[in-house]
Amino acid sequence: MEGKIPSQNLIRQINPEAPKVDPGLYRALTVDALGVLAALGVGYVYQGFLGGSFGIAILLGAVGLYGTFTALQAFLNKGVSHRLLVLLLEVVALLALFYKTDIRLLGAGAVVLFALLAWGDVNGRRTLDNGLRIHFFKVAFPVLKKFVTAMAIVLVLLYVPQWDQNRLFISENSFQVFYDWASGLVNKIYPTVNVTSSFGNLVESVARLQLQDDATFKALPPASQGAALKQVADELTKALGEWMGITISATDLTSGVMYKFITGKIAGLRTDLGNWFLFAWGVILFFVVRGFGLPFYLVISVFVFIVYQILLASGFIHITGESRTHEAISY
Repeated sequence: MEGKIPSQNLIRQINPEAPKVDPGLYRALTVDALGVLAALGVGYVYQGFLGGSFGIAILLGAVGLYGTFTALQAFLNKGVSHRLLVLLLEVVALLALFYKTDIRLLGAGAVVLFALLAWGDVNGRRTLDNGLRIHFFKVAFPVLKKFVTAMAIVLVLLYVPQWDQNRLFISENSFQVFYDWASGLVNKIYPTVNVTSSFGNLVESVARLQLQDDATFKALPPASQGAALKQVADELTKALGEWMGITISATDLTSGVMYKFITGKIAGLRTDLGNWFLFAWGVILFFVVRGFGLPFYLVISVFVFIVYQILLASGFIHITGESRTHEAISY
């Protein structure tokens, strides 16, 4: 009909906009997923470490990688409930492979790990929220300090049941690494004492050190000096074997002899003191591990800072200014 305005559905002409997901959410979830995988990796590597499959360097690398994601999550995760959920998943992932461990130790480890990680995260977030500028190390240090303490406690708790299998905290191969490092210090003080080869060479070098200023020894011909050295070395080997309570062969590696001596003494204390020894040994190990944790977390802090700068430079995260003149991390 002319002059009649055709009917129109004005509502249908407006296309509803599809809800958009903030791309930063996927980035945060990616870091969270990598953190959970890193926690699972620590559990896997530590289980192998206790069994002698992995060395101390691989374990430190796995713990360092997990610590890196833990520190980064303190910057990226803004929701408390979300962060606590991720921490819970990380705790489960780290302890999952130790399901055969005594449930009491496993539960204690889970509570300690979750509580300390959450404590460190809260301290880091508080520093981040209350500052006008983002001071990286002021945020990362509290997180990593609690992280190192948590890992020291949990690793010791998971180690204690290994006494049922007559295992030390470190395998003989890992002990070799520490022994070689200590031997380097000894060689600087006593360059003529050979502490890195066989036990026979060690006692012979010690015997030579004892006899080098002896006038009677110097007066002997070379063949007689060699015989005298061998006699003194044999006597030293026998005396040390009796004192250590182990059988020593001249061809045994010095590090192996020391490892056998230490394990024998510790096993003897375990028999004499029973479960009290496990408690005392666990406390000692905690302070030893925690002592190494100071330089370790400083190294991790530097590594995390490098990763943080790379993420900023790549645009994965960026710093924005808020209306209250407060810097914040965006993604």
